[in-house]
Amino acid sequence: MWHQRQSNTEYDYDQWIFIPYHVGSDQLCHITVHGLEAVKLSSWVYLEAYTSILLVNKERLETFYGKEIIVANCDMVETQAEEILYGADKQDMSLLIVGDSFGTTTHIDIVLHVHLSGIPLCVIHNASIMNAIGACGLQLYNFSGRKIYEPPQYMSIPQAIPQLLEVKSLCTENVLSPKTTLVIALSHIGCDAGSDNTQQCIVCGTLEQLSEQPLESFGEPLHSLVIVGNRLHHLEVVYVEEYAVCREMWR
Repeated sequence: MWHQRQSNTEYDYDQWIFIPYHVGSDQLCHITVHGLEAVKLSSWVYLEAYTSILLVNKERLETFYGKEIIVANCDMVETQAEEILYGADKQDMSLLIVGDSFGTTTHIDIVLHVHLSGIPLCVIHNASIMNAIGACGLQLYNFSGRKIYEPPQYMSIPQAIPQLLEVKSLCTENVLSPKTTLVIALSHIGCDAGSDNTQQCIVCGTLEQLSEQPLESFGEPLHSLVIVGNRLHHLEVVYVEEYAVCREMWR
């Protein structure tokens, strides 16, 4: 919720704002109307460029927003939160987050700094891969997982699958099978073909089948990989078959 202070002529906003961007998107329009309004009202705008990557360059963002963008790198977001917040108690500022605004402990740590500083906070949520992953056709309420913290880089599908199989080889339990475990690879969910012809890509198959596909089959990064559980609704099967390397494996 916005913290507002009314002056003689207009509402004056005095807050520090998270504005999350659709993860992996190359489309400027994925920011919400509320988020865009907040950016335009901000005295300065940071882009958090550590926990994920945004496939829109800084210059395009600045042109679209009509604002100068300050890129917040790893050192700034991890150890220099005070620098980001400097002056936010007197003027409006925004911090753009790629994807979910509370997806990492990095963001929670910054929020704690905000609370300790007594600065009013408004979080403006947006879409992220956590909901866009539904494009694979599986029911979101069956998803589960654990957080894995990696260095600031992205992993491709051809990198992820061999690592999964290597971990599986070290386990005594028969958790994953290269020939029968079904997976869904996704990239650029929600994107239409732009000037660089980047668009969403979904490829389904067994771990073995996807490991044999060329890198270009999975589209441009960022990539996501869904490991399918034992229970599939028949409508999920019908949906996923459209993207399958081999339809018979999904029946």
